[in-house]
Amino acid sequence: MKKELIYLLVFVLSFSFVSAGVVINEIMYNPLGVSDTYGEWFELYNKGIDEVDIDGWTLKDDGVNNYVINNDGYLGIPSKGFITLCRNSNISINGGINCDYDYGAFY
Repeated sequence: MKKELIYLLVFVLSFSFVSAGVVINEIMYNPLGVSDTYGEWFELYNKGIDEVDIDGWTLKDDGVNNYVINNDGYLGIPSKGFITLCRNSNISINGGINCDYDYGAFY
């Protein structure tokens, strides 16, 4: 999963992020306090002047695995704001991270 998450964040989404002003701000790919299944997450920062809706964006690794963000509607990152996407949004078992979107795992 670690390798997949790195490829996901660096290679696939970077093209969309550049045009939208969204960048990867922080990555937790191998937490020490909890297992990867519960504790992996990444944070996106919108450096642009317009809010960006990431609902419908695709998370993808360097292979065939992917996940389409489906928030049942708008999932925005405000201008100069952050959003955290996590494998597990349960704060009592994910290491205490407040998640804006739970992507679980992707296959």
